[in-house]
Amino acid sequence: MSGNSRGEISLGDLAIAIKWLSPSDPGHLSRIARCLGHQLDVDVTPPTRVQGVWDPSHRPDREAPSTPEPPRMEREAPPAEPRAPKVSLPRPPPPSDGYISRIEELPPRPERPPDWVIQAETLSRAPDIAARPDRTPLFSRRHSRGILAAIVATESLSGRIDEREVIDTLTRQRLLSRLPRQPVPTLRRGVQLLFDRSESMAPFYEDFTDLLESLGRLVGGHQLWHRSFKGSPLRSVRRSGKGAGFRFYRGTPLVVATDFGIAAPLFGKDSARPGDWLRFAALARLYDCPLIALVPHDPRWWPASLMAHYKLVHWDASLSAGDVRRAIGMGHRISS
Repeated sequence: MSGNSRGEISLGDLAIAIKWLSPSDPGHLSRIARCLGHQLDVDVTPPTRVQGVWDPSHRPDREAPSTPEPPRMEREAPPAEPRAPKVSLPRPPPPSDGYISRIEELPPRPERPPDWVIQAETLSRAPDIAARPDRTPLFSRRHSRGILAAIVATESLSGRIDEREVIDTLTRQRLLSRLPRQPVPTLRRGVQLLFDRSESMAPFYEDFTDLLESLGRLVGGHQLWHRSFKGSPLRSVRRSGKGAGFRFYRGTPLVVATDFGIAAPLFGKDSARPGDWLRFAALARLYDCPLIALVPHDPRWWPASLMAHYKLVHWDASLSAGDVRRAIGMGHRISS
């Protein structure tokens, strides 16, 4: 024999043969082992399927019938313990003298109530006065009159004679058709007041009442016209022949207390479109009515699209009459 020959077949040769031949079933593997002189016991029993697990490859109609299993031996139940027989005793006879009751009779009610009932004082039925928290008004009570006067004042040419204009006209050798007078603020045109009663303005209802009373004392009740609306201000305007409503008085300042829907809920019912506010401003210009809006929210939230059509005033306690005069001037100029 050559040097490469081997005298016996080992388990390594069996492993090499299994690797190269790749038997497909356990029976084939067992025959390969016998050819190489080895005995390999392989269990060819098919694996049992786990109960309760669904196998998509399992088809009962295509599977060969299996060997019936032997009947299972049921475990015998332990013998039941004998129960004691029920004993029924006879009912005792009722007592001849009747049943004995432990309920005692109450003492007789006195004809006259006790003294502590007669001498007791009755409680007062006066209505309880609920303590209301102090409310800080949006306009300071001390400066409210000056602020409102600066807001609704209009310019009137009824002051002192303007001597400078008279001298200038005469030096130019022109005739004086009228005596020029200096402008002064006046409240004789009155004021119109509109209040937005939308959901977002509910916290300011009492402040509107204060505003209405303050304006009534300032210009007089006969010079104050007021009305409320919800959402769009156009809903308050009176149409011709359609009943009473808000109407414009030419040259009379118009004050609108609203928040322009800044704090309105997302799906609120009383919401107004920006176009409604623009159309309302156009109607006010048509009647030459100065338009002022009192907004109770910070100026950072004011709608920029409306600032060119309304004179916006911050409805807040920090406002002063000087702030209003610097923004509006001596009074609103009326062209007519």
